[in-house]
Amino acid sequence: MAEAVANYQRRIETLRSELKVWVEKKNAEDHGLIRAFEAAQIVLSAESAEYAGHLNENIKASSVEILPVAQIPHMELVARATARRRPCDDHGNGYRDTLNLVDRT
Repeated sequence: MAEAVANYQRRIETLRSELKVWVEKKNAEDHGLIRAFEAAQIVLSAESAEYAGHLNENIKASSVEILPVAQIPHMELVARATARRRPCDDHGNGYRDTLNLVDRT
């Protein structure tokens, strides 16, 4: 859930940045785009802030269970990453996957 929300918020920020570049490129003051851009900023901020709630409502409506956060000693995660043990890869990446795997195996 946290990752889905973060991905959505990053996408909103990317869109906001792209829109800003486009508005600046189109010489916004001559086309009245600044007001539209400012309004879009408000909408994008609200959507970003409300996404977690919307997602949570949809998940509950779908009868999907969200498991609690795993209670794993951090050094176990470090040991898996440094030993390159699954689910970590050859570069030691896989922290989030390890959280899910260790607590449920």
